[in-house]
Amino acid sequence: MRKTIWLLVVAVVLFLATAAFVVFALPQLQALHVEIPAYRKPGDLVKLEQGWKDDRRTQFHHTPQGTEIMRYKWFMALEQPCLTPFCGKFADQEFLGRFGFIAGEQDPKINPDGLPVGFARDDQFHDPATGQSYPVVGLNCAACHTAELHYDHYSVRVDGGPAMTNLGEFLKAIGDALLLTRVVPFRYYRFQREVLGPDATAAEKVALQTEFNAFLQASVNEVNE
Repeated sequence: MRKTIWLLVVAVVLFLATAAFVVFALPQLQALHVEIPAYRKPGDLVKLEQGWKDDRRTQFHHTPQGTEIMRYKWFMALEQPCLTPFCGKFADQEFLGRFGFIAGEQDPKINPDGLPVGFARDDQFHDPATGQSYPVVGLNCAACHTAELHYDHYSVRVDGGPAMTNLGEFLKAIGDALLLTRVVPFRYYRFQREVLGPDATAAEKVALQTEFNAFLQASVNEVNE
């Protein structure tokens, strides 16, 4: 009985917190409203004969070229910008595919998490501002220069062709997701637990929150410049 009451109290608190967020924060989020089509599942993949071997094609799709979206662990832990208690991961192909990103192939060395074509993990990134080194995720040339044509039940891949990605809406969605992570406690708790693990120390949690807030503020400043 006591456990049932406790669960009911938690549910009420979560409902009130969500309602308060909708009332006070939703107007700000509307400025970053994202317009993306429904996900279209690709058909049977056809790779054109363009003189490419599979290993070279994988390198083109996922080799880092110096860009940075955010820390790799953060990107993999980030949830989609929805207003329900449980959202899918931002990095899910079903979500990123709605922005036009083409499904990539998993590779243990260069694309361990099976991110879409054009997403690259850089394990040698060095932050000149802090002096820290850590893995980041960024985009490379393949994100905008790999095409996929759909005909019947086939998806025809054209390496070097013009992509149909909507980078503007993609960046808006990242902004929404970061803001929601910052202001909705249970989203941040899940984010923190996935980034740091279940046994994180208090100092590690404080450091993550400080770095996350600084990253979000820097992103806001960049947009407003």
